[in-house]
Amino acid sequence: MVVQKVAFYDDKHDHDAVRNRQHCLFSRCHVVTGTSIFLTIYLIGTFLKALFFLLFFLHGLFLLVLPAAVVICTYFGIKTENHKYFWPFIAISIFHIIISIAAGAMFTYIAIFLPKYLLMVLNLVRGRMDQDVNDGYIVCSVLFLSFLVIFSLYNYWQLRVVLSCKKYYKAKSELVSFSNSTSEPQALNVNYLLNDDMGKRPTM
Repeated sequence: MVVQKVAFYDDKHDHDAVRNRQHCLFSRCHVVTGTSIFLTIYLIGTFLKALFFLLFFLHGLFLLVLPAAVVICTYFGIKTENHKYFWPFIAISIFHIIISIAAGAMFTYIAIFLPKYLLMVLNLVRGRMDQDVNDGYIVCSVLFLSFLVIFSLYNYWQLRVVLSCKKYYKAKSELVSFSNSTSEPQALNVNYLLNDDMGKRPTM
């Protein structure tokens, strides 16, 4: 017997709650579209790194094996709607967050307590011989720390969206399996599709 699947909402509050958990980028697009956007940005970044290595450091191309695997797995996961293939993208996002926090903490410590080491690096880059902390040192330090903060926040945002997409596909596959295993017509609440496993807060 063909299972009749009817999605319904208890009230407007349920409708809004489910919609928020299915959407991201301030509810402007679906989590699948959001994941595709983040994947495209990641792919562009990988391409730029490949171009840099080709021009300046050919032996560094082997470092792109992992990013390439992330792109391929995530793309395959989106095309096949298989939530298991999203783990590499999730893992690399967590890795970037950890690295950003660790680098920020280390850089802050060196900038405050061991400024001479950073001055040596800045002198090499700028071709100068400054011996004391100056305005250029402070500006460069603030810019670098700001980059690390923005990078970590971006990866956290990316992580939330990709996790929501993974959970969406997982819930969707479980719903399909449940429907196929049921011999009687069922009225399935769409809240099941994005239940507590999706989290209570909306995805940004």
